[in-house]
Amino acid sequence: MSQGGSLSELLKRAIAKSGLSHNAIAKATGVQRASIDRFMNGERTLQLDNADALAAYFGLTLKGGKMSPAGENLTNQERYDAFFQPLVAELLQHSFTRPRTGNSWNWYKFRCGPSWVRYGTAFADNRVRAYILIACNTASENATILNQLETRRHQIEQEFGEQLNWDFQRDTIRQEPRIEVYRPGSIEDDAQTLEEIRAWIIDHLCRLRDVFGPILPELRR
Repeated sequence: MSQGGSLSELLKRAIAKSGLSHNAIAKATGVQRASIDRFMNGERTLQLDNADALAAYFGLTLKGGKMSPAGENLTNQERYDAFFQPLVAELLQHSFTRPRTGNSWNWYKFRCGPSWVRYGTAFADNRVRAYILIACNTASENATILNQLETRRHQIEQEFGEQLNWDFQRDTIRQEPRIEVYRPGSIEDDAQTLEEIRAWIIDHLCRLRDVFGPILPELRR
């Protein structure tokens, strides 16, 4: 249905396309998760106040006497915001702190452990990556730490359980190297795939932290 539709139909489409969990939507709107679950499963309709709250949250408006579908009109920035909101909330529960986002909203960085270490995730070129970034005061310090980590590369990748990409393209003025892992993915993927991507990011960032966290403090004293 490309030109409007019933409010119930459009709400279901907006919820499905958002990539947000029902729990995240409930927290953001004040609508009980059970009500959202039953509505999406076709077990019960929404009370008017709940429907209004969800419509406002997803930006559904009346145009020409019909509801305008929000899902098809989402910008990529809105899609990224919907994707990262529950991801950030969960990572904060895993001791990651101080999230920082890029201007294009397709990446986030977090701190966990030493102040010169960043953990991050980004969408680019139909891939999603999770990474650890070394961000000391100088490029020479970064290079020294990376060289020390490389001597343990085999052990690190064994503990991590996957091969890692050791990025030698010093892609910022401070030459901050990344160690990262990839998977296919796009912010325009369907809701189920986005849920899988979100879970993948959380799992891999936690694993990066668990493997590198005990090693890094001893490399820079």
